[in-house]
Amino acid sequence: TNYQIAYKEEPFEALGGKAGFEIALGEIQETLRELHALYESENDEQNTREPTPAAVKHDKTATEQGRGGGRSEDEDTLVDIASCADRTSQLKADLTYLARGSTEGHVFWVEGDKRKGWVKLCGVPLDVGELLGGIWERNCTTAVFTSATLSVGDDMDFFRKKVGLTSEHDKRTHVATYPSPFAGAQMLKCAMKNAVDPTAKSYPQCVAATIVRLLEEPGRNILALFTARSMLESVYSLLRAPGTLPNGATALAQNISGPRHTLVERFKSSTRTVLLGTDSFWEGIDAPGEACEIVMIPRLPFPVPSHPLAQALAERARILHGESFFSYAVPEAVIKFRQGAGRLIRSTTDRGALVVLDNRIVTRNYGRVFRKALGDDFTVCDSADTVRTAVESFLTRPTGIGDLTYEPLEES
Repeated sequence: TNYQIAYKEEPFEALGGKAGFEIALGEIQETLRELHALYESENDEQNTREPTPAAVKHDKTATEQGRGGGRSEDEDTLVDIASCADRTSQLKADLTYLARGSTEGHVFWVEGDKRKGWVKLCGVPLDVGELLGGIWERNCTTAVFTSATLSVGDDMDFFRKKVGLTSEHDKRTHVATYPSPFAGAQMLKCAMKNAVDPTAKSYPQCVAATIVRLLEEPGRNILALFTARSMLESVYSLLRAPGTLPNGATALAQNISGPRHTLVERFKSSTRTVLLGTDSFWEGIDAPGEACEIVMIPRLPFPVPSHPLAQALAERARILHGESFFSYAVPEAVIKFRQGAGRLIRSTTDRGALVVLDNRIVTRNYGRVFRKALGDDFTVCDSADTVRTAVESFLTRPTGIGDLTYEPLEES
């Protein structure tokens, strides 16, 4: 039911509605200007009149109120009128920008939800780094960028270009990477080599079956991170079918089972629960300890190729670099992949298992970029059964996680 449609060059001109809306906004602007001028002139007249005893008394009261930080009713009205005028001007400028759809270096699209009945116009610059670079030059003396997911491997170039730190800023820019405070042995990383191809129609069944196998062990909570709403809904529908989940297990889904905050709190206070989430669940969720012992990534988080913004960014990468996959799609996906994996280990005492069902992390050459982003010490599993065995073996070890060893990943 969701859709995104790219557009450009005055797409609404023939509809006539835009012109009517602009005229109406212009009339509102003119009315607000006249009203503002009227209030100002009345205030000026009152201030120049000979004060009467009553007026003097009123002025004294107003002065006393002013000493307390208050404003007169007329002053408040003038501020409100000016605020409405500013908002009207901004609305008119936004409408002109979005409806024209022709600003160079920008991409425009319509997106909406047929089921929920909403639609909106979107427009963004393709190169935010160019805008930010000017800000660093003009206004910034010191800025610190810090995160666990700024680099692709050990390379910061992709991030630096995105935020406008080009070679011209090299003398003023210091880049450093630091080791994680968490031990690598706190996380088991599993890749399922023989999983169904992620583009196959039967893939949701593969994902649901693996979740069910992992939920058979009591007490394990799973956070499953999806890249597409349709895939999430398919898997959730399969899990909710009668008799699918083990006794005592629960499935929760973003935008289906409740609002985001409520879902996260339910997840953290539950056991034997799987929480299915999309974009906003890849970052910003903190569920330490046993609240989240397994993070599952069904598909590597490549940008959605049909989205107008992704298409425009890919085309820009092709123009600049001659290709878009390794210069745009892979770096974007690796950063998001690391953000998703970061939901698992939240303290030095945590331990958990990352389960990647997308077999491309093992079978494709670019998969190594994703593996290296997390240390490359992945355990290769053949099926949901071997994933479950590896996860339970890891999580049931009482102590000595520093002594754990991993099956080396052989290059295919």
